Formats: sequence, C-alpha cells, structure tokens
Amino acid sequence: MLAMGGYALVLFASITLLRHIEAPGLRALVALLPVPPIALALRAMVRYIRDVDEMQQRIELEAVSLATAFVSLLYMSAGFLQAAKVIAIPAAAALIWLFPLVCLTYGLSQGHGRAALPVNGHR
Repeated sequence: MLAMGGYALVLFASITLLRHIEAPGLRALVALLPVPPIALALRAMVRYIRDVDEMQQRIELEAVSLATAFVSLLYMSAGFLQAAKVIAIPAAAALIWLFPLVCLTYGLSQGHGRAALPVNGHR
C-alpha cells in the first residue's frame, strides 16, 4: 500500500514537472520517477507470494498466467488491427496502460481462482 501511495504522489509530481522541463535528459529522468515505487510494489507482491501456502501460491500462479495470456492476446489483437489501419492507438497510451491492465486482470483472475476452489470437497 505504501508503495502504491508513493507511486501516486510521484506520478502526479512527474506529470506536473514534465510540463515545465525541456531538456531531453532531464525529461527522461523525471518521466521515469514513478518506476521505483512500482518496483517496490512488485517486490512486495513477490514477498507475499513466497510467504503464502502452496494452495495460495497455485492460485497466484494461475492468476498471473491468465492475466498475462489475456493481456498478451488483447495487445496482439490490437497490434494486428493497428497494422491493418483499422484502429489508431497512440503508442504512449498503449504502453502506459499495459501494467494497470495486467494488474486488473490479475485481480479478477485471483477471484476466479478462489471461486473455483472446492468447498468441503464440492465445487
């Protein structure tokens, strides 16, 4: 939670600062400021997965696998449509929304994984 709060603050600061910076090197540095808080959030997720029992690890593995497969299929489909000039998605928008989309589908997949667990031997 702390890492995500830090991410939100740093993202806001980064967007604000980028409006006033012209130098390419400094723009690159400021644009990448939100990355370390996300790296800390990912580290926390990995530590969580390592600390849970084997059943929960299986749920997490299935969730991340489903999320990755779904988002990959979605992005590949969009790439084909973009190459055929059927749609026009700006690259920056596509890249920025990749991680949040993976996180969203990961969360939804976790719920599906828990719902699929047998309760008292029954599904």
